[in-house]
Amino acid sequence: MISCVELLIAGLLVAPVPASIEAQVREGVASRWRVEATRLELAWGRMDAALREDATVTLAGAGREGWVGVTLTTPDGTPRVVRVRAGLRQSVAVAAHDLVSGTRLAAADVAWKEATVWGPPRDPNAGPGEVETGWLVRRPIAAGESLVWPAVAPPLAVEAGAPVTLVWMQGGVRVSRAGIAMNGAAKGGWVQVRVDGRADRFVGQATGEGEVRLPGGMR
Repeated sequence: MISCVELLIAGLLVAPVPASIEAQVREGVASRWRVEATRLELAWGRMDAALREDATVTLAGAGREGWVGVTLTTPDGTPRVVRVRAGLRQSVAVAAHDLVSGTRLAAADVAWKEATVWGPPRDPNAGPGEVETGWLVRRPIAAGESLVWPAVAPPLAVEAGAPVTLVWMQGGVRVSRAGIAMNGAAKGGWVQVRVDGRADRFVGQATGEGEVRLPGGMR
């Protein structure tokens, strides 16, 4: 964990952050992100004067890079704004050695290390999830570099122009129909499918190799 002493040595702070202020910011960010406060790392921006312990804390921001605006209001009503960067300490996948573009990840290609990932927890709807063996290496990756999308990506479960099976399931009933994928997608991605005799297009999620699951049904 990055300590105030380490930041002082680095010249980023002119005085330690009071424990009461640190605790308020930590609890506030943890509540927003719905994570345990003990998992958070805080790195305070440069300040030209020490913070007062009796100040109340209001938070704003905490975007993708993890920067939070902290407004500190003293009992006499004087506000002061400082910045702090928040992140999560977690296990991240890195390249065990140099990787060549166009290859697929094997178990021996992936190592894990503890690191601070700045910013809020990953949105499960923002790109693929955690890296897995079999993913495609899309550019050269140096040893120790993080294995994250889009540098690595899951292989396509459905190829554009390829035959697919449309599947609709509900209450133990399974209905399937053949179609042609209009776009490629990895597992979990959305696919438009053309069916002979239909002018419209079905839209579903790729659930496996050559299979597309329809959320609503076939009409």
